[in-house]
Amino acid sequence: MVWTVTKEWEGQDAYIIGGGASLRDFDFSLLKGRNTIGCNDAFRLGEDVIKVCIFGDASWFQKTKWDLEKFKNPIYTVTPSLMRLNIKFLRQMKRERLGIHAGESLGWNYSTGGSALNLAINYGAKRVFLLGMDLQLINNKSHWHDLRPGPTREPIFARFIKGFQAIHEQLALHNVEVVHVIDGESRLPFFRKCGMAEFVDYVTPSAPTSKHCPRILEHAL
Repeated sequence: MVWTVTKEWEGQDAYIIGGGASLRDFDFSLLKGRNTIGCNDAFRLGEDVIKVCIFGDASWFQKTKWDLEKFKNPIYTVTPSLMRLNIKFLRQMKRERLGIHAGESLGWNYSTGGSALNLAINYGAKRVFLLGMDLQLINNKSHWHDLRPGPTREPIFARFIKGFQAIHEQLALHNVEVVHVIDGESRLPFFRKCGMAEFVDYVTPSAPTSKHCPRILEHAL
């Protein structure tokens, strides 16, 4: 069965957790109870942190399926080769190449992160924070975990960026804001940027109001 997403997060913030090394020291417990979408191995953070999981790579699924099956929150995929299989714990959707799609389809946009952003929009999110979408090596590492055999190569990052650019070109039609959470230079300059410390301040209830990223406070949590 092909799945259709409903707007369960209408008008709310959503948080996409990618695999980037900028999250190596991040306190994921700050995201408990929030509208989070975990890309690929982020599901291992547990159901209290990851509300929704998404993946798009058949080979990753074959290596991970027994662990993934134990994850009890919704799991989405846009993997064409899995469409013919009746895998009960997967919410399967049709893959479109680029852009923002609705109904039974999601844009692949060359990466799981790109699909996750389309999914957050379809859930009705008003604003989406991108975490771990570094699209570059940090201290010669491309991931916050050590589950991948080696660092991602630059041509792959370049392709990912093209996918996010395609989404950006359609965002105005959906009245959605995207915030790229990263220190240093952002490789997604078409999205608004916020540093990690300011983001942590924003999602920490007891923290003082950030003076360094005031626009992040325009919408209440």
